[in-house]
Amino acid sequence: MKISINTIIFFLLFFCTSNIQAKYKNDTDLSGFPLYDANASAEDNRQLKVDSHANYRKLMSELGTVFAPSFLSPAETLGYMGYAININYGFTTINNTSTYWKDGMHGDPASIMQTIGFDVRKGMWFPLPGFEIGAGLKYLTQSHMYAPHIMAKFSINEGYFKWPFPAIAFRGFGSRVMGSQDVDLTLVSLDLSLSKSFGLNSTVNLIPYAGFNYLMILADSKVIDFTPGIDSLNPSQDPYTPGITCTSNDCNNNLVFDDQDMIVRNRLFAGVQVMFYKFTITLEGVWTFGGSSTDEIAIYTGGNSVQFDKIKDKSTLQHTYTISLGWNY
Repeated sequence: MKISINTIIFFLLFFCTSNIQAKYKNDTDLSGFPLYDANASAEDNRQLKVDSHANYRKLMSELGTVFAPSFLSPAETLGYMGYAININYGFTTINNTSTYWKDGMHGDPASIMQTIGFDVRKGMWFPLPGFEIGAGLKYLTQSHMYAPHIMAKFSINEGYFKWPFPAIAFRGFGSRVMGSQDVDLTLVSLDLSLSKSFGLNSTVNLIPYAGFNYLMILADSKVIDFTPGIDSLNPSQDPYTPGITCTSNDCNNNLVFDDQDMIVRNRLFAGVQVMFYKFTITLEGVWTFGGSSTDEIAIYTGGNSVQFDKIKDKSTLQHTYTISLGWNY
């Protein structure tokens, strides 16, 4: 056990320190989605706000998928005396050539987003047999963003090793993406999974699994400075006449994105876990279908009149592939 824990700590330190000097190109920079232009007409500003909110929704949808849960375990639970710890590396495809990725990030993102993480799971006898809880952390490389998470799984059918019946489990997952100066993301998901264990030569256990996941993404915009290159007290950069209050051409551009309805993504996942003694290797693929959820934002057109414009998530199909190394006790 001491060797396995030391190995896990080594890998975590290796992955973390290897990214300390990396540029934070994967941080969000939502100032690239302007909400207002003082020199534009009312109609142009209306369209500007609609376009920026649409880009914001698509970016949050794909970024939320990057931080979405990896499953990395069969439907079978660990048993009420068991617990497991693992580290994992994964990457998720993104539509990096799109406007919303180019304008909404600190740097030029690659076509994949790489993450590293760890998970701890524990089997429970309460409140029901076949119950399991867990927690962990996922970190997006070359960024300040990370996401702690918790999960709970309940297996309604397991333990039929000699009969052709799969294990069936339901799981709930919650996560909060932190570290961004622009936005907070809350992730909630529910999934149904099936798995079946097969013994090989009485030494190796092979456990394929598959399932469906319903992912919900909630984006909460922070106050964003849409004129980051302007000093609010000294916009002219004159060292002899600095101001004492924020100038209107800067403070009027400190805005937030309107709250939007929940973003929904549907996902299919499949994987296989290989167990030798207590050591496990898990390979997994997740396919997240393109987004289609919609919302409406209010546009004030003068006086008391309000116009509602529809915002749609048009994010594309995303693939996630993960490898995990673990130890089951």
